[in-house]
Amino acid sequence: MDEGVRLHRNTAKLLAFYLFIVFTGAGGWLAATWGEAQGRYTNTGPFRVFAAFFFLCGIAALGSLLWSFSIHVDDAGLTLRLRGATTRLSWESVELLTVEKAGEGWQDPRLTIRLVPGATIRGRIARRQDGRCTYDLLGVEDFSLPPEDVLAILRRYGKDRVDGRVYLGFREAVRRVAVFMAEREQATGDTAERGGGDGPTG
Repeated sequence: MDEGVRLHRNTAKLLAFYLFIVFTGAGGWLAATWGEAQGRYTNTGPFRVFAAFFFLCGIAALGSLLWSFSIHVDDAGLTLRLRGATTRLSWESVELLTVEKAGEGWQDPRLTIRLVPGATIRGRIARRQDGRCTYDLLGVEDFSLPPEDVLAILRRYGKDRVDGRVYLGFREAVRRVAVFMAEREQATGDTAERGGGDGPTG
């Protein structure tokens, strides 16, 4: 019998990012406070408020890492370990697992799950519509595996209930552009080298 796969978040990556937010906020607040005390800056109140907000958001994000996060997926369904609470969902209770934008672009795509009416997840706040609950689980790029692997594993077990085609298409387009630009840069460099070698020598 297939024992399934357990998906974990990349805690080290998130820790580094959240610490960056904390130190940036603290540094900005201290710089503004010191600059105003020295008479170098005036009216730093709004900047200090923004820096303090940045700092507090970072602290709250760090606190979220204290809770375990994992998704165990198998033929029968998913076991979600979120913020100290465990929820077992059968595939019949899952309407859709997909990747959604966080805003207008794909800078922070979120793995989201929409459940059938009556099904809920412990430890998470849901968006409710037509009796259904939709939850943001984790940034799809914040797992310990690449997004392509995460979605492939989920689709292996969840079949048509899992859909990340739009997001994967975006990633493939970005990859192709990066390859094209790298090849173009390489070709330009090779042309420049050949041009330099053909010049007069004496």
